[in-house]
Amino acid sequence: MKLSTTPFNILEYVSSFLKGEIVVNTDYQRSNEIWSAKARSFLIETILLGFPIPKLCLYQKTDLNKLTTRKEVVDGQQRTSAIIDFMQDKFPMRADADPPDAAGKLFSKLPHELQKQFVEYSLAVDLLVGATDDDIRELFRRINSYTAPLTAEEQRHAVFQGDFKWFIIDLCKAHTGFLRSIGAFTDRKIVRMLDARLYAEICLFIHKGIQTTKGTDLDRLYKELDDGLDAKKKKQFNVPIKNALNQLGFWPKLHETALIKKDAILNLLILAIAHQNESVPAVSGVYKFKHKKLHANAEANLLKLADVLELDEETAKKHFAAHFRAASGGGANVKAGREIRFRWLCRALEESFS
Repeated sequence: MKLSTTPFNILEYVSSFLKGEIVVNTDYQRSNEIWSAKARSFLIETILLGFPIPKLCLYQKTDLNKLTTRKEVVDGQQRTSAIIDFMQDKFPMRADADPPDAAGKLFSKLPHELQKQFVEYSLAVDLLVGATDDDIRELFRRINSYTAPLTAEEQRHAVFQGDFKWFIIDLCKAHTGFLRSIGAFTDRKIVRMLDARLYAEICLFIHKGIQTTKGTDLDRLYKELDDGLDAKKKKQFNVPIKNALNQLGFWPKLHETALIKKDAILNLLILAIAHQNESVPAVSGVYKFKHKKLHANAEANLLKLADVLELDEETAKKHFAAHFRAASGGGANVKAGREIRFRWLCRALEESFS
């Protein structure tokens, strides 16, 4: 077996496919289901923006009787289908896609420059020559053996392809750069999609209240809203989160502190600010604000809560916010501890800590 990397631009690849020189071998495909419209649009968006997409894998077969060769797609059926169908105007880009000139458009309606970028995009293709079926199966076994296990978020986003998954991705695109800049996320956390978990948990709290969150709870949320995220529900999530993050931008002293760096506190801090701004019905039973405006000392109060998290255990016991510190320790994701932290964060937004 020989393996070589063979570049194709999209025009060459699609032309070869339409001529029957490249076909799909369904024996090696994970699923025959077609990606959702948003998933397909996201792939095309990735190409138009010039970002790399995963390699395609082709298996070259030679027919000695006919003296012809044919290439079979053994990995990349969905990517191939999306690329070909887009070029044939079978689906448009989603309405809020990037780049803006492509939003909502079929391939034939794209500006000529974007059409040119698309058809000239270079696809990375691994070409297997002289391989047997056993060789191909062994190749995939070995690839999978060296692949890092997927995080729960990566698995969730591979399973669910509906509205809520893409809404979370849009939140990541809109806000993760800011959260990274204030110390909330490292590049590694972003790559492993821990920012997606943060937004999903906040949406869960807005939707159903503060609770102990297990992977199955987030799975149910994705399943419930994947095909049921209407404009009203999307606004119910998006506006409070956006406004809360904007407020964090006005508190530079809070950046890089433990309140920002600890995911189990940051999600509740964003929720608390959102609740103070918008009054989130699902958490009103946990804390009800007496005042509509932020206290003048809100940032200073939050800094005091951040400070107690950095104290040694004995010193922290004497701190006025010792209860907040205790609820931020082991079992930090349990409902009772979350509600304690949430009340303290809300108090910091409307009271004066002496």
